[in-house]
Amino acid sequence: MQPLEIKAMKKILFASILTFTVINCGSMKNSQDSTKVEEKESTQSILHTSWSLISDRPESTHPTLVIEPHNVSGNGGCNNFTGFLELDESTKSFKASKVANTRMMCKGTNEESYLRMLQEVTSYKIKSGKLYLYKGNLLLMSFNKL
Repeated sequence: MQPLEIKAMKKILFASILTFTVINCGSMKNSQDSTKVEEKESTQSILHTSWSLISDRPESTHPTLVIEPHNVSGNGGCNNFTGFLELDESTKSFKASKVANTRMMCKGTNEESYLRMLQEVTSYKIKSGKLYLYKGNLLLMSFNKL
C-alpha cells in the first residue's frame, strides 16, 4: 500500500469510530432519560393487590402474592400459603412472618426458597406497575401486577 492510501484508510477509520461514538453517546443519554421516568416510585396503595413473580424459569405456574391488611397469601408455585403481614405504607416497610403452606408434593419448584425470601423482605417499592421487594438495599424479588 502507498502512504496516501494508508492515510485515507486511517481517516475513514477515525471518522467511523467518531460517528459510532457520537451515536452511542446519544442513545445512552436517551436510555438514561427513560430510566429516570421508570424510576419514579408509585404512591398507590399496596393493600388489596395481587402479584405474580417475575421469573425466567419455565415453570407452568409462577408464585403469586396477595397483600391484604395484616395478611399475606398466595401460591408458591405449587402450594397455597398464608401468613401475617406488618406493613407501613408511609415508610414502605414490609414484614411477612409465620408463613404456613399446604404440603402437596411438587417437583421442580423453588417454593421453599420463595417463602423463605418472602419472610426476609424489609421494604418494598412500586414502580411502573411492578412490585419490588427488598432486604435492606438488596432486591430480592420482582412482581407483575395481576
